[in-house]
Amino acid sequence: MDEKTLEQLETVVSAALDKALKNQFPVDPNAFMDRAMTARYADVTVRFLENRAIKGGGPPFVRVSAKCVKYRKKDVDAWADSLLVGSTSEATT
Repeated sequence: MDEKTLEQLETVVSAALDKALKNQFPVDPNAFMDRAMTARYADVTVRFLENRAIKGGGPPFVRVSAKCVKYRKKDVDAWADSLLVGSTSEATT
């Protein structure tokens, strides 16, 4: 391979690694995640979590300060489990 090809390959691999590391989630069920990580983990938007924090119906969270909330991984998992339904007729909004 020539030097230019190696540089392109390095760029692609570096971008893939950055993306993979960005989407790493904690293994420990008691680990805290910020709102952005929780949104990625639950496959929802940050705005969705913000709205549910106000209106209710979202995963429980810990208010660290007026501008900082954290979500425990196990609480997000339990919340998602509570939304499971067997058919569309069971779904509620």
